Amino acid sequence: MDRRRPKVRPPGGPPPGAAEDASSILTAFDTDGDAGLSVDEILKAVNVDSDADRSIYSVFCSLDTDGDVRINLAEPTSAIQQDMDAGYRAYAGAASATG
Repeated sequence: MDRRRPKVRPPGGPPPGAAEDASSILTAFDTDGDAGLSVDEILKAVNVDSDADRSIYSVFCSLDTDGDVRINLAEPTSAIQQDMDAGYRAYAGAASATG
C-alpha cells in the first residue's frame, strides 16, 4: 500500500493545530485521492477486513457530521479541535485549583 507521508514538524516548534493533524490523517489514509475518507479506507488503515460489530462505522458516523458518507477535512478538524479545547480547559481547571 503506497501512502503519502504526513509532514513532520521539526523539534522545538509549536505543536500542530487541529487542521494540521486532520490533514495528516487524510493524507496518510486517503487511498483514492478524493480528499475524503470512506469506511473502506478506514478499515484498510486499521488493517481490518470487516466491521462485524459496526464499532468503526459508529465512530465514522459520529465524525461524518454532514452525512455524505465521507469524512472531509473539516470534520476531523472540528473533532480534534473540540478534544484539544477540552484538554486545555481541564488543564486550566487543574492549574487554577492548585494555584
